[in-house]
Amino acid sequence: MPRPSASGRRAAQFSVGSPIPLCVSAAQIAQPPWMLSSHTPPRATEAPRPSVSRRIVLELSTLFLDASALLAAFDADDELHGSARALLLDSQRTLASLDLIRYEVANVAVRAWKAPEQVPLLLEAIERIAGDGGVVPSTDALLASAARLAEEHGISVYDAAYVAAARQSGSTLVSCDFRDLIDKGLACSPPDAVCHR
Repeated sequence: MPRPSASGRRAAQFSVGSPIPLCVSAAQIAQPPWMLSSHTPPRATEAPRPSVSRRIVLELSTLFLDASALLAAFDADDELHGSARALLLDSQRTLASLDLIRYEVANVAVRAWKAPEQVPLLLEAIERIAGDGGVVPSTDALLASAARLAEEHGISVYDAAYVAAARQSGSTLVSCDFRDLIDKGLACSPPDAVCHR
């Protein structure tokens, strides 16, 4: 998988003006144009997330984002917004995802957020990820692996497809899905991914 260049290739893509300096907090980073919006999506009411009982060790610099991680970066009301956004802006990380992400984020923007105007911004972020670590296509082999993982772990084939694709690419899966992925040791949360190099 391609790695960011020493000049901070992705920092230039994801920032306004000059590259993002290393070691700054998410609050210090200027809002990139593809994340600007006059509409903040409404937050659905959720039960509190359970505490994380297991952590996976992050040894790779390539992070594989599922839809929930990308959506959190765009939802200022999400409790993981800051860390998810910081991942998108981190020039030292290579980001990748699965082609399913396009459908999932568009569906959330239209159906849950009632904000179809957010779809182009979300798709632009996915295109930037495609130019970084890539967007993995769903293949028969990947979906067969996802079906096995779904049965083994009691999760949806959608979630299992992200797990299978991350494993196939040798990446660490980053998700905001505590119940089905993080607590089962199949993914890490955005704050865990930000804190580990």
